[in-house]
Amino acid sequence: MDVRPNLVELLERTRDEEQAFVAQLPSQERERIGKVNDWSVKDLIAHLAGWQLRMADRLAELARGEDKAQPEDIEAENALIWSEYSDRNWEEVLRALSTGHQRLMDNLHALSAEDLHDADRFESQKGQPLWRTVAGNECTHPMMHLAESYVKRGQADRAAKMMENLSNDLARLDDSPRWVGVVRYNLACYLALAGEKDRAIEILGDALRLHPGLTEWSRQDTDLVSLHGLPGYERLYAN
Repeated sequence: MDVRPNLVELLERTRDEEQAFVAQLPSQERERIGKVNDWSVKDLIAHLAGWQLRMADRLAELARGEDKAQPEDIEAENALIWSEYSDRNWEEVLRALSTGHQRLMDNLHALSAEDLHDADRFESQKGQPLWRTVAGNECTHPMMHLAESYVKRGQADRAAKMMENLSNDLARLDDSPRWVGVVRYNLACYLALAGEKDRAIEILGDALRLHPGLTEWSRQDTDLVSLHGLPGYERLYAN
């Protein structure tokens, strides 16, 4: 099955969510100046734009047969993106986000189905198909940031609904138990961080049944630390 049509649709929905988030921001929040360790909303949008442009460039390189090693120090890369955009105004940052989306879509369409699906196609992918990296970096990553921002604004219900919808959409990209398990696991992590502990435990149970290989990591994952000691959580590891 070619994942591209569903992936394109999900990328477009992610873009819609970004635009909806921006549209509800008051002018004073758009204008706030942030710091490298205290982002403003402009810094957040710049962060999303910077990573999207990097992904678009990477897809173009891979289409040309250039398989480069990827940055391993994510925090250093985040700081670099912040410095690249810190002096740009709100409109410039929005244009960068729009440009990044368009370039990402164009470069995605330039790749072959084999490029997207073959887990051994690119050494830098380390055994993971390219489409999963695109979905993770350009759907899950921005949605997590938006959800966190909604929670901070007292809109936790909106954030939870958005993340539930994202999880369902990601599961439709690949119905294999391993992939769906990863998707459900990520949702459980979000819910745990958002304080929805009962729901997080329920989803985590689904994830571990689908993908038992996540069990050992889940016991040390700091995203789930708020669940430790709760009866429902401990029952997941009883056997």
